[in-house]
Amino acid sequence: MNAIRQLYFYLFLLFICSQNIFAQSPPTLALNKDKQQIDSSKQKKIVLPIGLADFVYKKTATTNEYNALWWSPFLKGGAGMIDRQNQKTIKYAGVFWHPQRKIRNFGELLFGGHYIDDSEKKQVELKGEYRFPFGLGVGAGFADFGLENKNISFYRISFHQKNKNWNYILSTQIQQVGNFTSYGTYLAYYDDKKMFAAGVDSEQYRLTFGYMAEIKKYKIYRLAFEAIWADRTLGTLYNNQNLLISGTFGYKGGFLSNEARLGRAMSASGLENTNPIIYLNNSWNRLLNLWEIGGLMNFRFTYNKISANNYSARAESIVFPFQYDRFTQIWDSFFVGGYHTRTYSEKNTGIMLGWKQSVTIMNMAFQAEYDLNKKQFACTLGISKML
Repeated sequence: MNAIRQLYFYLFLLFICSQNIFAQSPPTLALNKDKQQIDSSKQKKIVLPIGLADFVYKKTATTNEYNALWWSPFLKGGAGMIDRQNQKTIKYAGVFWHPQRKIRNFGELLFGGHYIDDSEKKQVELKGEYRFPFGLGVGAGFADFGLENKNISFYRISFHQKNKNWNYILSTQIQQVGNFTSYGTYLAYYDDKKMFAAGVDSEQYRLTFGYMAEIKKYKIYRLAFEAIWADRTLGTLYNNQNLLISGTFGYKGGFLSNEARLGRAMSASGLENTNPIIYLNNSWNRLLNLWEIGGLMNFRFTYNKISANNYSARAESIVFPFQYDRFTQIWDSFFVGGYHTRTYSEKNTGIMLGWKQSVTIMNMAFQAEYDLNKKQFACTLGISKML
């Protein structure tokens, strides 16, 4: 663990030095009679890239969930809280730093961090990678669960390359969980329409497939979907199996793009596009609401199995019924749908309806759910603004 922290220090020191040495232009100096002073009026102004601020609140019969995000080309981060009745409150925060400006021929640095406080223990996760201009990356990270013999540390080597229309990423890692050391490998292969990814380490194996249809002239629909399977019964940390299938018939980029999917495909040790997959349990980079995936019709299926008598599944879909023509109108923002959940002990069916619309200078969305079996309401409010 100390070796990894030392590696972070040297990587950070290298980045700071390179920023000072290879800056685009030095500050302008104005001579005074007694000393030199920096002429601040002639310095180049620092302008932050355009970013997106996002806030989501979800209210159910037993929980209040809050999540806030900042999304920009070089810095992404967020924080949130899960307030559950008669249970411990979970607070979390995280950041992903990826400077877009490459320092001449010195490559680029990527850093990610996460923090969780569940009232009983504090958990921390840090990871970083230095990537050379020719595609080779070296990185390391650790996750402190606050539990003895449960902490993780890893060292990773990756290689990113492109051959004609196909991109591929190959990574290998050494991972230590408690006192047990093992090896792992992940591979991703994708072009503009398809992605295949697979990998295995001491805690899991993961399979990913993604597809995006071609853009066709005069067609209002464009199919995109992904399927991710993770079997995390190999190790001692999680002991569960997960399946996530998401798709839309109105794809316009974003969540189902190859760039965003890489974070879900390359496991918690990868640093690919904010990497929503982390070792800890509550991620600041939330799974998008169904209305955020696309237009026309969106669907999702999630499955989580811990044992034969302990599993949960949810199938859900929404439709934007007024988007199936070529005219833009206010009713295009209305959506309606339903869901079905199932566990070992119960089954529940519900309906959903909502509205997402650009209001003056921000985007707003509201979704209401009603469980027909439990007779319970839930609602979600989303607000986002470009800055």
